Amino acid sequence: MSFFLQQRLYNFLTQQFNPDGSIHFLAISAIKLEQEKPNLPTNIKVRLALTFQDSSGMNPYFDGTDLYITITPEDIRFIEEEVWAKGHRSGKAV
Repeated sequence: MSFFLQQRLYNFLTQQFNPDGSIHFLAISAIKLEQEKPNLPTNIKVRLALTFQDSSGMNPYFDGTDLYITITPEDIRFIEEEVWAKGHRSGKAV
């Protein structure tokens, strides 16, 4: 993934999960998902680990989840939200 796409992804995740600055990303990994047609938007699986900070300090516990995101030149958004609850997707990574 290009640095430009990495930055777009990070900005999107920050906007979605950290609007007030209390969430801290511990790790973000992304893998492009296999697509049947090459001219479709880029679909990626993102593994996100985060924690939060409040007035008493940084929480020593963290949580992680898999998210699915599509990126086009004009847009970036979540996809397949129903899969998040199941924890897996049928589809190959490339």
